Amino acid sequence: MKHKEIGFGLTINMGNYESVRFDLVAELEDWEDSEESMKALKKRLVEIARVEVNNGESTVIRKLDLDKKYIKEIKEKAREVEEQRRERNELIDQLQSLKFDISDASELLKAFKDLSYYNSVIADLRKVVDTYNNLMNKTKHEDTESVSLDNEF
Repeated sequence: MKHKEIGFGLTINMGNYESVRFDLVAELEDWEDSEESMKALKKRLVEIARVEVNNGESTVIRKLDLDKKYIKEIKEKAREVEEQRRERNELIDQLQSLKFDISDASELLKAFKDLSYYNSVIADLRKVVDTYNNLMNKTKHEDTESVSLDNEF
């Protein structure tokens, strides 16, 4: 099961019947590992709690503001990564389409080469037929000459 949101809370006893509660919640991107993110979230919360306990609330607020800034930057980077992923997928689709176009073009080129071969064979056959017709015409012409010469004698 893929977690979409994780959270971690920490309560610190401040003495004098006072306590401070810290909670962090993070939304996970599809590519993030929930266990690793939870470890990082716990570590971060403990760091924030130590700062608060040792230095007072104003430091915690500054730290939280800084964390919000980092979270915003991380989300922006995640959006950039997602946009690049979409662009990559579009390029992969275009490449796939080009592969099909190249395959079609290769088949057409092969057919054209075959046609060129057959056209050259046909041209050679025409030359043979023309030569045959020329020889036949010469033979007829020679036969006609020989018949006319025989008639004269």
